Amino acid sequence: MQAVSWSLRYALSYREIEEMLLERGLEVDHSTLNRWVLAYAPAIERRLRMFRKPHCGSVRVDETYKDRRDRAAQIAMAQQAALARQQAGQQC
Repeated sequence: MQAVSWSLRYALSYREIEEMLLERGLEVDHSTLNRWVLAYAPAIERRLRMFRKPHCGSVRVDETYKDRRDRAAQIAMAQQAALARQQAGQQC
């Protein structure tokens, strides 16, 4: 279980964890570690889920977080409107 938690918590490869276990006297293949992670990670996640802080509610996106495409379209429309006002002012 320690090897699985190392794999989930830190950015370690299975071969690095294999070397760490070998230093502690355990000879485990990296493919075995992969199978352990696939088998035990969901169980660990279920047990740790109860310790997570509750979500603050619904998340709403503010207008300031629009796509750049939307922003570019807004700028283009504003430029067209300014050009139309300028042309209308010259015709008078």
